[in-house]
Amino acid sequence: MVDAGPVIAALSHLAPRARAAGMPFLHSMMGTLEAGPEWSGAMETTGVPMFADSERMAQCAALLARYQALRAQAAAAPADDASAPALKGRG
Repeated sequence: MVDAGPVIAALSHLAPRARAAGMPFLHSMMGTLEAGPEWSGAMETTGVPMFADSERMAQCAALLARYQALRAQAAAAPADDASAPALKGRG
């Protein structure tokens, strides 16, 4: 097992800078995590989503990368257009 405490501390320190720059910041830790709940809680407190596997994190990153285009497409589509992206808050 690896002590991820120093990594979590460093990432928690970087999180506010990433947020201020408008950059999404995600983290994934796989395997048996001795202090997993504490590390996850520390990351979530700083606003960094934690993922149990890198594949899920990559899916989230892909959605974030497409979000502005999907939002623009949803806003331009008529409300009754079933083929438009369904985003939360769309009238």
